[in-house]
Amino acid sequence: MGKKEEKCLVIVESPNKIKVITRILGSNFTVMATAGHIMVINSSGSYRTGVDTKNNFKIDYVFDPKKKILLKEIKAAASKVDKIYVCSDDDREGHKISDEIRYLLKDYKSKIYRSVFNEITEKAVKAGIANPIPFDEMMISAAETRGAIDRLVGYRLSPIALSKLNCESAGRVQSALLRLICEKEETIMKFVPTIYWEILLDFKKNNKVYTASLYEINKKKIDRVTSKDDMNEIIANCSCKDFIVESITSKNKELKAKLPLTTAALQQIASNNLGFSPSKTMTVAQHLFEKGYITYLRTDAVRFSDDFIASAKSYIEKNYEKDLYIGLNLPKNENANAQDAHESIRPTNLEDNSLVKMKSILSLDELKLYTLIYNYSLASFFKPAVIKETTVLIANGIYKFKISGEEIILKSFLSLYGDKYNESELPTLQKDETLTNTKIYSNEKQTQPPQRYSEAGLVKLMQDTGIGRPSSFSPTIETLKKREYINIEKRAVHATEKGMKLNKMLTEYFSEIINTEYTSNMEKDLDEVSSGEKSKSDILTPFWKNFEPIVLKATREINKDKPAPEIVNGIVCPKCGSPVVIRNGKYGQFYACSKYPKCKWTGKIETGEAKKPIEVTDVSCPDCKNGKLVRRISRKGEVFYGCSNFPKCRFTANETKFQELKKK
Repeated sequence: MGKKEEKCLVIVESPNKIKVITRILGSNFTVMATAGHIMVINSSGSYRTGVDTKNNFKIDYVFDPKKKILLKEIKAAASKVDKIYVCSDDDREGHKISDEIRYLLKDYKSKIYRSVFNEITEKAVKAGIANPIPFDEMMISAAETRGAIDRLVGYRLSPIALSKLNCESAGRVQSALLRLICEKEETIMKFVPTIYWEILLDFKKNNKVYTASLYEINKKKIDRVTSKDDMNEIIANCSCKDFIVESITSKNKELKAKLPLTTAALQQIASNNLGFSPSKTMTVAQHLFEKGYITYLRTDAVRFSDDFIASAKSYIEKNYEKDLYIGLNLPKNENANAQDAHESIRPTNLEDNSLVKMKSILSLDELKLYTLIYNYSLASFFKPAVIKETTVLIANGIYKFKISGEEIILKSFLSLYGDKYNESELPTLQKDETLTNTKIYSNEKQTQPPQRYSEAGLVKLMQDTGIGRPSSFSPTIETLKKREYINIEKRAVHATEKGMKLNKMLTEYFSEIINTEYTSNMEKDLDEVSSGEKSKSDILTPFWKNFEPIVLKATREINKDKPAPEIVNGIVCPKCGSPVVIRNGKYGQFYACSKYPKCKWTGKIETGEAKKPIEVTDVSCPDCKNGKLVRRISRKGEVFYGCSNFPKCRFTANETKFQELKKK
């Protein structure tokens, strides 16, 4: 008899991967998905952060109650197989999810294996299963450290933002980014434009008009004229003399292809070329990844695997001119903040998944993004394009005008994505030639304020300042939009009034921690936990020692000037009988006991809710004689009266009965 084939369970993050991986691995493999994290931080302990700051920052994790049925199904499947492969993504959060699965299936510890694959292809998936790796405890620790910090910051700052400004949240990364956006907004608001004049020269050659601009006055370069008198003088002086071609200079320059695509680069290029928002880019890229057409989409590395480099060389030499292939020419230390966990975003197979084949397989948006990834990946192997630059200087006494043109000599990679590269044609001119049909004139202009960021610009900003990592770029921007701290108008990011107020409060009281340097350094600290250079406590202990006093001090200062909550006349707390006040909450105003935090009763203001404050009447209860009748509203929204000694006394009366008792 042959050896019995083992039954295996493969657990991934995304349900969209199940079909492809099942097809690759075959019937002996059951593939299931967690749909992200299966554990959440419990709202326990001081400030309900779920992080015990007095006990080595132990985090109170609980299984996500929304995934109760799924977890049962995974455990049931685990009991029926010989091996279990945990295949969550190879990043911080993916490793944290792997640890959550390991804990869920701790009864099957002996048959659990950790596997990763950064592309959903037959070769990569089978290699990942055949070559399991240890669970990465350092990456797990880094994810937990990040979770603890973000929880502590969010749960300590958000209540302050909520109570003072009715803003829903504040956070470590989102508030640092909001600060940069608001600073740009303030610069724009304070900007005072100035008037200037541009001096232009039109001349006709071969029945076509060309325009040169003032470049130099008396051997001093000038780009604009700020005095109207000077402008008039220049035009008057030039009108008396001929315009003569003084020099014609040409030189070739090399234009290199862009580097292999990182997450940030993909989001920026997709925004500029396709009009995709960062969130749309990531959604479409996720679909392409799950279908097995591109490699992992969250990366800050600019490198390719040896296998892909070899296949790209073969493909280019087969389909393009052989001398166009030059290989990758990567700069050193391209991104000092890069984790370099994955290679750049690229097609998984140039030949099998060519653009021609993909046209009948992908949706329109998928095809657009896949084409971009495909062409940019190929282009990074091409030799530089060659551009001929020609500059013509035209003299008129002490005044010189300049006109430039460009001509593509070697198109190279521009054939893949350079359709937006515009050549600018110049006429055939001779040195010392006197121009005819000339016209000199001025354009009045004014200086413009700095441009607002686009969403793609925010991604680049986060990358350049180091306040985020590839997995956080898009979610951070979406959070700011969702909270209405920013809005997008004609692709420009505007800080809203709500966002400006929140930023003002945060920078006034928390400028030590809500800033670029602090947030960037924290990201570097987390990377050092990932690499094993630092431990979880190395980061959290000094963080909390610095952070908590700042929050306590700010809270005291804020509460000094904070008006007392409004007391509602005629109603009392049903638990302790104290006056009821109106407070602001995440979902609007609500009733609360004035004795908080000793009494934590709350009630909704909307009619029809069960927990209504009690409106006390002067009518005595006819049953117990001690209590007073109080006005209540039932769950159905109906008014009734009950004894204030409830539940000891359960007397109730409708409106008619109450009016009768009141007359007595």
